[in-house]
Amino acid sequence: MQRTRRSLPPDEWDARVSTVFKFIHQCTSILYNKVEASDICLRLYLLALAAADESGHEELAYEFAVQAFTIYEESISESRAQLQAIAAIIGALQVTRVFGDDNYDTLITKAALHGAKLLKKGQQATAVAMASHLWWQMDVPGREPGEDDKVRRRRSPLLSALALDSLEQRANSLKSSAFPQPPYRDGKRVLECLQKALRIATSSIDELTSVQLYCDALDQYLYYFEHGVESISAKHINSLVELISSNLDSLPPPPAGAPSPNPSSQQRGGPAPHTAYAPSTIGGATSGLIEGVNTPEAVARHFLATLRYIHSRKDGANEATTEDIMRLYEDVDVASVLLKLGQAQGEPQGQSFGGQPLR
Repeated sequence: MQRTRRSLPPDEWDARVSTVFKFIHQCTSILYNKVEASDICLRLYLLALAAADESGHEELAYEFAVQAFTIYEESISESRAQLQAIAAIIGALQVTRVFGDDNYDTLITKAALHGAKLLKKGQQATAVAMASHLWWQMDVPGREPGEDDKVRRRRSPLLSALALDSLEQRANSLKSSAFPQPPYRDGKRVLECLQKALRIATSSIDELTSVQLYCDALDQYLYYFEHGVESISAKHINSLVELISSNLDSLPPPPAGAPSPNPSSQQRGGPAPHTAYAPSTIGGATSGLIEGVNTPEAVARHFLATLRYIHSRKDGANEATTEDIMRLYEDVDVASVLLKLGQAQGEPQGQSFGGQPLR
C-alpha cells in the first residue's frame, strides 16, 4: 500500500482511498442494519480501521473505531462476547500508528472504561490488564517512522470550525502530521491499569478467582518490568509474589485421589478432572479469554511456573537471559517462596499444593 501511495499524486491517492473506504463503510453499515451479524460487523470495522491506519488517514481510522464502539454498545450484551469484543478492539488500537495523542487517548480511555464495566470481576480485571498495553505500544516491524515514511496529510483550513458530520467529510480532512507516529508510551498509566486490575481481583468474593487474577497480573508486571517501564519496579513484583503466596494457603486443597487438572494426563474413560472438586471451585477462575476448568492445583502450577521463570532470569539459566536482564532481576527475591512450595533451588520438582507434587 505504501508503495502505491508514493507512486500516485496526493490528490489522486486521497480520492481513491476515500472512495474505497466510503464503499466499505456503506457495505458494513448495510450488513449491520439488515442482518443480525454484530460480531462480524465489529470485526469488519476493525479491519477497516487497520487499513485506514496503514494508509495514513487518521480521520477515517477514527470513524471506523467509533463505529466498532457503537456496535459494541448497541448490540453486544453477552458477557463473554463483550470480553472478546473488547479484546479485539484493544488489539486493533494497540498497533495503530496514525492517531495523534488526543484522538488516541480518547479511544483507548473509552476501551479501558468499557473493560472495567464488564459483568464479572474476573473479566473486568482481565480487560483492564489488557488495556494497559494501550499505554505502552511496542515497535511494529515495518511501521516505525523513517526518512522516507514521513508523509504529510492535509487538512482544509475550514474544517477546524466545522463539525465532521459524515464519513465523506472525514475522508477529506487529512491532518498535517508525520506518519506513522512513534509508539505511545506512558508508564504511569500502565501502572494505574495494573493496580486497578489488582483491586478488582481483590474485590472478588471467590478466592480462587482472586488468586488466578493475581497470577495473571504478575505475568503482566514481569512483561513491563523487562520492557523497561520505569514505573514497574522489583518492589512491585516482590509484593505481588508475597500476596499470591499468602493467598494460596487459603485455597482449599484438592481432595484425596483427585486426578490431575491436565486433561491429557487422564486415562481414556476415566473421570473428568473437575468431578473431584467441589462445585464452588469449578470455573471459579474465569480470568482468561478461553473457557475451562481452573482448579486450585492448576493455579498453584501457574504460580510455580512463573517463579521458576523469575529464578531462571536471575541466575542466567534461561537461554535468552542477558547480563542486563540478570542485573534487572537482582532485587527480585523469590527464593523464600520457592522453598515454601518445596522447590529448592536447583531441584526440578518438590512438594506442592495440597501435598501433591507439582511437576
